[in-house]
Amino acid sequence: MNGTSSPPLPTHRLIVVACERSGTNWHQELLSNHSTAYVLNDFFNPVGAFGLARYNEAGLKAIRSFFRNEALEERSEQLTATIRSDPEKFLSFLGDHAREMGKTVLSLVLFPDHLPQISVRRLLDSERTSIVFLVRNRLERYVSLLKARQLRIWKRRDTSDMRVKVDLRAFLSESRVIDDWYKMTGDWAFASQCPTYFVSYDGHLNRPPEEAYRCLIRVLEPLLPLEIPEKLKATFVKQDRTDDIFRTMQNGSEFKDDLVRHNQLDYALSEPHVLGDRASQEA
Repeated sequence: MNGTSSPPLPTHRLIVVACERSGTNWHQELLSNHSTAYVLNDFFNPVGAFGLARYNEAGLKAIRSFFRNEALEERSEQLTATIRSDPEKFLSFLGDHAREMGKTVLSLVLFPDHLPQISVRRLLDSERTSIVFLVRNRLERYVSLLKARQLRIWKRRDTSDMRVKVDLRAFLSESRVIDDWYKMTGDWAFASQCPTYFVSYDGHLNRPPEEAYRCLIRVLEPLLPLEIPEKLKATFVKQDRTDDIFRTMQNGSEFKDDLVRHNQLDYALSEPHVLGDRASQEA
């Protein structure tokens, strides 16, 4: 023994595979309470590299230093285009940055169409990578999506009094696309044999903050040790507090009848299936 310490291991990546309005903001905010996690949001979104403003803009400052450009913001076109052109390079850079901050896990969200399929496959095949599949009831997610699109407001807005009209064909079409996304990434995760976790918005996250945090951290063991902060940071605002999803629609009764008539009611009120999904079924 020469008394020298071994270099720290590279930061482990936790990629949250999900889609819009499936609870990703809430998932990441809860996770950011854990002392070992460095948390981004949908970092590869073409609109913005979301999450860099966390930790008093530590990630954004590191990126500015890398580019030698103090004018960069999360939504800078130059930043988003460059990051998406070489995902591995910038995740490695941020992994090093996270390790310098004493973090052992770098977490980010991956949505459909944010990266080419070949880039997604490479990320899921990367070493020291785990995957969370985050799913939500298809119809609840779709109604939430319609509201966000119409208002152009994606977080911290209670829309319980808002009613939207839902078209059956459009709902089924978009739901099939999301099903394909989970099937494709689920197959790739299975092939890569990386550690995989399954989180259900309704089963795990749709709870009071302290309860949701405990539930999430239990799911993510042993990647993250069980750690309960003295004070939980939770600023998330639930978009709709209506218990009956059909009451959130202008045409709720008619839409439900259409689902029954087309034998799609159970499909609409269930979550997308992911290959090997056991945890969400046990919630």
